[in-house]
Amino acid sequence: MCSSGSCSSAAGASQASQALLSQQVSIGVARLALNAQQQQGDAANQLLASAAQLSQAIGKGEQFDAVG
Repeated sequence: MCSSGSCSSAAGASQASQALLSQQVSIGVARLALNAQQQQGDAANQLLASAAQLSQAIGKGEQFDAVG
């Protein structure tokens, strides 16, 4: 079938290939998680900016100074 050297090198190549694939999948999953966190952070920033604009608009009509 195969000599002991050729079988072990084929098995080693297969293990290396599996390890590389596992690493690439892990990186892909981490990238998806990072993108999701970044989108959540962006949404939180937009919410805070909207709240700040709303609070400024609410405060504009509180004091009216008319000189006649």
